[in-house]
Amino acid sequence: MNEARKFRSKYVEIAILFGLTLAAATAQAADDAGAGQTFTGSKWELSLGLFYPNVDTYIRVDGTGGILGTELNFDTLGLSKNEVIPELGVVWQVRPRHAVWANYFELDRSGFTDTAVVIRIGDTVFPLNANLDAQFSSKVFAVGYGYSFFNDANKFLGFRVGLNVQDVSFGLAAESGLLAETADVTAPLPTFGLIGGYALSEKLRLTAQAGYLGLTIDQYEGAITDLSLRLDYLLGEHFSLGLSYQYLKVDVDSTDDQWRGKLRYEYYGPALQVGYRF
Repeated sequence: MNEARKFRSKYVEIAILFGLTLAAATAQAADDAGAGQTFTGSKWELSLGLFYPNVDTYIRVDGTGGILGTELNFDTLGLSKNEVIPELGVVWQVRPRHAVWANYFELDRSGFTDTAVVIRIGDTVFPLNANLDAQFSSKVFAVGYGYSFFNDANKFLGFRVGLNVQDVSFGLAAESGLLAETADVTAPLPTFGLIGGYALSEKLRLTAQAGYLGLTIDQYEGAITDLSLRLDYLLGEHFSLGLSYQYLKVDVDSTDDQWRGKLRYEYYGPALQVGYRF
C-alpha cells in the first residue's frame, strides 16, 4: 500500500473513533442523572467467550494488468471448517441511554492439499496436482457507540454505530518451495444496527442485535452483516453465564496494492460466554 493510501485509511479510522468518543462524552454531560436502573444494572460489563462457528471463506487475488485470479473456496484447500475461537467484549454504560462498546476475536487456519485445477494467485500460477500449504488469518476488532430509546430493569431497545476493522492475511505455497504468494488487507468497515433486551424472569435475560452496512472507503468497497441472539443466566450480583448464536458475514472488494481482488467470509454458530458486571 502506498503512503498516501495508508494516510487516508488511518485518517478515516481516527476521525470515526474521535466522533464516537465525542458522542459518548457529550452524552455523559447531557443525560439526565436521575434516569434510574438500567437493564444490566451496572456501569461496566466484561465478557469472555468461546465461539464455535462454521467458517465459509472465498477469496480471489488478482494479478497485475487486471488479470483475474482464481476464486477459491478454502474448504478445497484443506482448511478446517470448524474452529473454537476465543472472543472478548466490553460495554461501558456511560449514562442510562448511552454506552460505548468493543469486541475482539481472531481466527488462524491452515491446511494442506493437492490441486485438482490450475490456480492463479496474484501473478503466481500453481500447476495441476501441486501440493500446497495454505494459511488464512483474520483479526476482527469492533468499537462503537450505542443509544437506547428506553433502558430500564426489564427491557431496553436502541441502536449502535461503530467501526469494524478486518485485518486479514492469506498465503499459499507449493511444497517444493519454488512457488509462493501472500496477500493481506486491513479494511475498516462502519457498522449500524439495532439492539434490544428483555428480562424473561429475575434470572434470565434475552438480548438480540441485527446490523448491516455497505459502502466504499478509500480502496475498499464492502458490506458487513452482524446478527446475534443471546440468553444469559444471572449468577448472583456480578456474574452471568450466556449461550448465544452468532452470524457474521463480510464481503469486501479491494484495490489495495497489498490485495487486489475479493474477500468474502461467513462465521455462524453457537458461543458460550461468562460475563462479569460491576
